Amino acid sequence: MNNVAGGKYVILGGGLPVRSGESIIGAVGISGGRIEQDVAIAEAAVAAFKDRTDRKIS
Repeated sequence: MNNVAGGKYVILGGGLPVRSGESIIGAVGISGGRIEQDVAIAEAAVAAFKDRTDRKIS
């Protein structure tokens, strides 16, 4: 699916792209817990990265 969609999808419950504006500049992938736990940790990781950089990260 990733190749078909041009890299726009992550098939992982705890996977999130890291964006700067319209560009994807990285990703965070967490696994090992329930999906809700993995997502919460991934969101915290993106937020921590955003707090430590001067880029507009989402």
